[in-house]
Amino acid sequence: MKKFFVFLFFLILTTSLFAEDIGDGRWQGYEYPLYKGKEKVKTNYLILDTGGSGGGFGQGDVHSHLNDIYFWDENTGVSCGYGGVFRTDDGGFTWKRLREKGSWYYIGMTGKDEIWLLEGFHGQPRANLYLSKDGGKTWEKILSEEKLHGWADLFCSGDIIWVIGGDFSSFYSNDRGKTWKEIGFWGSHKISIPGDYMSSNDGGYTVYILCDHRSKETQKPYLKKSKDGGNTWENIELPEEFNNMKSAHRWSLFFVDSMKGWIGLSEGNIAYTEDGGKTWELRKIEGCNQDVVALWFDKIGRGFAAVGNWDINHLKDALYMTDDGGKTWRSVLSGQKQINSIFGFGPDKIWACGTQPSLIPNDLIVILKIVNEK
Repeated sequence: MKKFFVFLFFLILTTSLFAEDIGDGRWQGYEYPLYKGKEKVKTNYLILDTGGSGGGFGQGDVHSHLNDIYFWDENTGVSCGYGGVFRTDDGGFTWKRLREKGSWYYIGMTGKDEIWLLEGFHGQPRANLYLSKDGGKTWEKILSEEKLHGWADLFCSGDIIWVIGGDFSSFYSNDRGKTWKEIGFWGSHKISIPGDYMSSNDGGYTVYILCDHRSKETQKPYLKKSKDGGNTWENIELPEEFNNMKSAHRWSLFFVDSMKGWIGLSEGNIAYTEDGGKTWELRKIEGCNQDVVALWFDKIGRGFAAVGNWDINHLKDALYMTDDGGKTWRSVLSGQKQINSIFGFGPDKIWACGTQPSLIPNDLIVILKIVNEK
């Protein structure tokens, strides 16, 4: 017994002597942002989820996968995926389920309580577009599967709603869903309508759509561009070296204004234009061989790129950051994370969603906070 107390005293003394070294503010190799209030600005990525539980032997309620995320303001946002449809009113820290598990692919908002939701059925030419005007309590089917057969992307802003149909027709509305027009071309995967979309002199707005089917005989990536809100279109050719890059349906598209934009490609490649697609520069995430599946930039070139990280046996980097428009990149998140969608109001107000790859995957919410240390 006496030896036990001697050992216990020695253990306590040793712990106290090395306490400062053990608690030096480093967590998994990174300095914790609030540690000792040093005068620096640090990025802090909060890794959260929507609150799923359990998982083994069919027990619990696993929120398995999030496909898309959208915020109306800094507090109110929505996200959707196979685990359900969710809403937050505290900036993404906690989430309430609005709809049960399903094939929910894309989501957007045109008001604090006005939510648009796109449902698809894997392997089937069926999709539905829903609208809730009461914050997700009740839902109305706006476009049904009798008319809508694809679910490749969704854009919502003000009165403008676009549903991109993949290998089927796409539809858009300029009056908040009261009437719809059909786009005849197919093989469309991603849409980007820049932030200055209402500033066109002719009263229209600029639309970019990433496509990869010119005809049934010809398949290669190119852009469709409209300067008048979808009434007329022009084809924008991409450099020949893009033609050998596969998986166009996994690529990403982001225009920060009507002239400056990026296309996320295969093998860590990113195409950049600053003249509305007339010329392109190929930029590379060094050391990355994954598809670039999500992009976000601000007007001065600060941005993020999420890359495919699905293989649970070979997990790699998941999210990169740039300060120079994509000329150089640095990894900011890696490991058990797959990010599918990025939404931001600015480089210090970023949210992302996805999944945590594993045998029983849970969903993933990432919040970027800039902390001023004083």
